[in-house]
Amino acid sequence: MKTMKRNKCKSCNYYKRAYDEYRYRFWRRKDFYCTFNDKITLPENGCENRQKKKKEYDASLKRLAEVEKDILSLFEYLKDEEDFR
Repeated sequence: MKTMKRNKCKSCNYYKRAYDEYRYRFWRRKDFYCTFNDKITLPENGCENRQKKKKEYDASLKRLAEVEKDILSLFEYLKDEEDFR
C-alpha cells in the first residue's frame, strides 16, 4: 500500500526557524515561522501555498576566489605554527 505525501509546513520552503532575543543571546523557539503568511506555525500544519524546499549553493567565481584566499592564509598560519614547535 502506497502512503500519501502530505503538504506539511515541515517540508515547505517558506518554513523557517523562529528565534527569540533576550539581551545578547538568541533562543530557538519550539514553533516555526511561515514567511509567506507572516505568522507563527507548527510543523504539522499545512496550506495550499506550499513550495518544495530549494537547496541554494554559492559556487560563483568570486566566492571560490575568497575560499582559495582563506585556505592559503590557513596554510600560512599552520606553517608558522610548526616553526614554533
